[in-house]
Amino acid sequence: MEPEKQSARRDDRAKKPNKTKSNPATQRDQPRRLPTPSELKRLIDAAEFYRRELPAGTPLRAGRDGWTKNVPCPFPHHDDATGSFGVNLTTGAYRCFGCGENGGSTFDYKMNRYGLDMDGTRAELADQWGIEPGRTPATTRPSRPAAAPEAPRPAPAPAVAIPTEALASRPQAHPKHGAPSATWEYRDAGGRPLCYVLRFDPAKGRKLFAPLTWTPAAGWQWKAPAEPRPLYGLDRLAAHPEAPALLTEGEKAAVASAALFPAAVPIATMNGAQSPNKADWSPLAGRSVLIWPDHDDPGTKYAQAAARLALAAGARSVGILDLAGMATDPATGEPRELPQGWDAANASADGWTVETIAAAARWQPFAIEAAEAPVPTPQARNREPETPADDVLPFGFERRPGGIYFIKSGGPKGGRKGGDKPLSGTGGDDGTPVYICPPMRVLAITRDDRGESFGRLIAFRDLDGLERQEAIEDKERQGSGDALRARLAGLGFEVSTHPEARRLFLELFRRCTPPKRARTTSRTGWTPDGAAFVLPDRVLGGGPEPVILTVEGERPAFGTRGTLDDWRGTIGRWCVGNSRLTFAVAVSFAAPLLKMVDAESGIFHFRGMSTDASSSGKTTIQRAAASVYGSRDYLQRWRTTDNALEALAELHNDACLILDELNQIEPQAAGESAYLLGNGAGKNRLDRTASGRPIKRWRLLCLSSGEIGLVEHMASIQKKTRAGQSVRMVEIPADAGAGFGCFENLHEFSDGAAFSVALCDSAAAAYGTPLIAHVENLLANRAALPAAIARHRDAFVLRVLETIENPPGQVRRVAARFGLVAVGGELATQAGITGWVPGAAAEAAARCFRDWLDARGGAVPAEERDLLGQVRLFFEQHSNRFRWKSRLLDDHAPEIPRAVGFKDGGSGGLVFYLMPETFRTEVVEGYDPVDAARVLIRHKMLKPGADGRSTQKLRFPGFRGTVRVYVFELDTPNQDAAEVPADARS
Repeated sequence: MEPEKQSARRDDRAKKPNKTKSNPATQRDQPRRLPTPSELKRLIDAAEFYRRELPAGTPLRAGRDGWTKNVPCPFPHHDDATGSFGVNLTTGAYRCFGCGENGGSTFDYKMNRYGLDMDGTRAELADQWGIEPGRTPATTRPSRPAAAPEAPRPAPAPAVAIPTEALASRPQAHPKHGAPSATWEYRDAGGRPLCYVLRFDPAKGRKLFAPLTWTPAAGWQWKAPAEPRPLYGLDRLAAHPEAPALLTEGEKAAVASAALFPAAVPIATMNGAQSPNKADWSPLAGRSVLIWPDHDDPGTKYAQAAARLALAAGARSVGILDLAGMATDPATGEPRELPQGWDAANASADGWTVETIAAAARWQPFAIEAAEAPVPTPQARNREPETPADDVLPFGFERRPGGIYFIKSGGPKGGRKGGDKPLSGTGGDDGTPVYICPPMRVLAITRDDRGESFGRLIAFRDLDGLERQEAIEDKERQGSGDALRARLAGLGFEVSTHPEARRLFLELFRRCTPPKRARTTSRTGWTPDGAAFVLPDRVLGGGPEPVILTVEGERPAFGTRGTLDDWRGTIGRWCVGNSRLTFAVAVSFAAPLLKMVDAESGIFHFRGMSTDASSSGKTTIQRAAASVYGSRDYLQRWRTTDNALEALAELHNDACLILDELNQIEPQAAGESAYLLGNGAGKNRLDRTASGRPIKRWRLLCLSSGEIGLVEHMASIQKKTRAGQSVRMVEIPADAGAGFGCFENLHEFSDGAAFSVALCDSAAAAYGTPLIAHVENLLANRAALPAAIARHRDAFVLRVLETIENPPGQVRRVAARFGLVAVGGELATQAGITGWVPGAAAEAAARCFRDWLDARGGAVPAEERDLLGQVRLFFEQHSNRFRWKSRLLDDHAPEIPRAVGFKDGGSGGLVFYLMPETFRTEVVEGYDPVDAARVLIRHKMLKPGADGRSTQKLRFPGFRGTVRVYVFELDTPNQDAAEVPADARS
C-alpha cells in the first residue's frame, strides 16, 4: 500500500474511535496493532477510569481496603436503588452484591458492561485513552485538539529555606498590630521553614493577616515572599505522595480539615482568595485535588480559579465540595442555613466528625474545558440557558440535530449484556439512530423539604421556541408513563409515538443523574431556612440550593407591572387619611412577617352594605391591597370548595389571600373555612393505599369582604358562631363613618365613585413592585427583625388595651394580629415603599381595632357575650311558658302547654323559677351547664342559693316538699308588665 494512503487511513482512525467488534474479515481489511489487556490494565488509572465511567457526581470514597461502597449499579439490567455496587480504586476490580456482576480489572468492566469481545474492548480503551502498543501514554486523559505551541515556561525557582541561625531573631510581634493571635509556618518538602503568616484580631475592626519572610540581603521583612509563592503544607504533601490534596481558602481551615479528612493532605495558598494565581501549583502535578470553598461568592470564585490552576499544573483530577450537602445539622440531619463564610473551621465547631462528613460530602468533578454552570432558577425561564458541563447523556443516547436519539450496538455479539431488546422497525442491530424526543436537558435532581418526592428538573423549548423548565417527579414515570407524556405534550414537548421509543424515554430519565440538586416546594413564601422567598415567577434571596415552585393547575397572579414610584404616587398616596384603605394595604405587608415571629394565621373581614346607590368600596380596598402582590386577577372569590380553598391557601403561603363576597359560599362551609384558614392546615386524608397523605400547610393573612358577617351568614341556617371562629375571622365595619363608605378622604376626587375608579385603574397599571422591595428589605435585615417585630407588636397591644381592665385572652390575640399589621405597614414605610408618614399604619390599625371592639360589644369574651344573649332571648320569647306562682292552686287559671317553671312579681321586675332540665336542654343549650351557671351568677342574672349552689331549694303551692330551681331576676318583659296579678305584685 502506498505511504500516502496508509497515512490517510491512520488519520481516519484517529478522528473516529474504532468500535468494530471482533470480525476476521474486517480485521483483514483494517489491520491494526492493539495494546494487550495487560498493558491496558497497567497504564489506565483505575480511579480516573471509574470517575469517567460512572455517572457524574458518583461519590468514590475508598475504604482502607481500597473498595468503595454504596454506589448505584451501572449495569443496564439492574435497577439499583440501594447502592449495591463497589469498585476497587487500586486494582480496578468491581462487584455488585445485587445482580452478581463482578470482574477483576477495568478491562473486565469495559468488556462486560458494554457487551464487547476482547478485541473490541482493546480497541475501545486504546482509542479513549490514547494508548499505543508498547508505549506509555504521556497522560491518562483523552487527547485534546492540538493547541498553538507556547513558549516553554521556566520552572519556578525553589524557595529558599530560612537558616537556623536566622530563626532565633524572628520577630514575635508586629510593630503596629502587636502580638499575633495565630501563626502558621510554611515549610518546604523537607520540613524546613520558608516563611510565616500571622493573624491579628484587633479589638476594633476586621481580622488582619501579615506575611513574614527572610532574605539573605534584607533579613526579616513584613511582606509576602517572591512569586510564585509556596503552598502551605508542602512537607505533608511530600510525606504522603499518594494521598489526595485537600485545598482550603486559609491556613486555619486547612488545619481544621485535617481532623475531618484524615486520608487527605490539607493545603492552602497564601493570601486566600485574593491571589491564587500567585501560588506555585506545580507540587500538585499527578495528584488528585479536592477543594473545600468558603460559603460565599469569593469562595466560589476562588474554588473555580484554583481548580483551573491545579489542572493546568498537571493535577490528575479536581473535585469541588458541594456545600449544599453540608447545609444540615450534623447531629439531627435537619436542614439549616450555612452562614456566610462557613468553612472547615466552622464545620469542626458545628460538631461534624469524620463519619458524618464522609456521609454528607459530595465532590463535583471540575473540567478545565468548561466550568460548571449554575442550575437555572425560575426567574430565568425566558433566558437562554447555558449548557452545563456535566450535561452528558447516558451510554447509548446521543444528542443530534433535531433531538435525542438512541444508538443500538451492532454485530452478533454487540448487544449489551442483559441490555435492551432491539427496536423493531425503527433501527436496531445495524446501529441506526432511533428518535426519542426533542432536545432536552436534565439540569438537577430535585426533592422536597422532607427529602422525599425525588424527581428531575428538565429544560426544553416548547413549540413556540420559548425556554421552559419543569420539575418532573420520579413517580410520574412509573408504569407506562402515559400521564407524564400527556403532561409534557400539553407544555409543547412531544415524545416519539413508537412504543419502544417511549420506553427508552423513561429509561433516559432514570439514568440521567446529574450531580446538581434543587429543592421543590408546593408553597409560596419563605423556605424553611428563611434565606429565600419563593414566588411563582421568581425566587428572592438564595440558599444552598435552587428552589423550584411546583404547582398543579393555575398559578396565583403574582407579578409586576410599572415601577414602585408609579405605585407609591397613586395607591400609596391615596391611602393617606383613609383608615380602612391604609389598613388593607398594611395587611399585605404584614403577611410575610408571620414566619419571623411564629404568628398565627387569621382573617380580617370588612362587613357592611352600601350606604347609598353606589358601592361602599369594600372590593376597591381589596384591589388596592392586591396591587402589592400582583394584577387584579390576584383577588379571589369565596365561591369555592374545601379542597380548592386548601390549595389556594398553600399557594398564598406567607402572603395575603384576598377573598371577595362571603355570601357566595355556603353558610356551613363558611364557618369551617374560618377554622381552616386560621389553623393553617388542611384536612387529614388517605390515599388509595389507606396511608395518610401529606397535609397541606400554610401561614397567611386573609382579607375578606361581604355585605354580611359570619354570624349572620351562619344564622341563616340556624347555626351558631363559635368563639374560635370569631377570633380567627375578625369582622371590621366597612363604613368609616365619614359618609363615603370605606373612605374618609377623597383627595382630589369629587365623590366616592370617582375615587374608587381611580384606585382600581391604578391597581391595574402598577402592581407587584411593593412586595419585591418589601421582601428584599426583610432579607437584608432578617437577623435583627424577629425581635424588633415582636417588640413593636407588643407595644401596640399595650397601647390599644391600656383602658381595658383585665382584657380576655381572645381580645389580646386579636390585638396582637392588628399589631402585626401595624408593624408590617411601618416597616414598609421605613423602607420608603409606601410614602406614608411614620405612624400612619399603626394609627389605621388602632382605629380598625377599636371599631371591631365596639362592634362586637366590648371586651367581654365571645362565649360569655353569646351566652348572655341566648339566655335573654329565651326569657323574651318564652316568658309565657312560666305559671304564676300565686295561681298554682287556682282552678280557673289557664293551662300552660310546655310549662318550664314559675314566675312571681319582684321589686322592679319578675322573678323566674326555672326547672333544672329546662335550664340544661333549652336555656343554655350548647354550653356546659355548670360553667354557664357561673357566668350567669357573675353577671347577676342568676341568683345562687344560700348554700353556694347555683340552684335554690324552695317550696311552691301544691308541692309536698321543696323543689330545686334556678332563680332568675330579670326586668319585666313588655308583654307581661300589665299581666302581673295584683296578689303577685310587691
